[in-house]
Amino acid sequence: MMTSARGTIAPFDPVARELFDELAGWPIFDPHSHIDPHRPAARNLDEILGYHYYTELAHATGMPADRVGPGLDPRTRSLHLAEYLERIDNTVQYSWLMEIARTFHVFTHDRIDPQTIGDLYDRALRDRDGEEWDRQVWKASRLEAIFLTNDFDDPLEG
Repeated sequence: MMTSARGTIAPFDPVARELFDELAGWPIFDPHSHIDPHRPAARNLDEILGYHYYTELAHATGMPADRVGPGLDPRTRSLHLAEYLERIDNTVQYSWLMEIARTFHVFTHDRIDPQTIGDLYDRALRDRDGEEWDRQVWKASRLEAIFLTNDFDDPLEG
């Protein structure tokens, strides 16, 4: 893998890179999503790390569930999960997390770990930005539409 002109991770193979570069510019139509279309962007790092991809992977590597329990404050949960990120750094989910950190939060460290999580947490605080932050993420993601969420009783209003 290498970093492309867009600042994203791209494959070395020329054919794969050409396909990647072409597809990278296409809009996204998300037919099945966990994204709330009314609030599509995380307001803090805890909302990203609390997603089941990260907590389940960390649990699978030995993290006790109480390290990210709901009674802890979000910064503490993020720090606790960061203690286990090294164990999942060979997963696509970790690469997604790094790309989110670099693309949306100008994170310049090589790794997300207990030493760098505080910097990323502070950069990712977007509560104050509200709908403007949602618009920025929506635009940068090239998200055109979301068609389905996980809630069985979702009103499906966009």
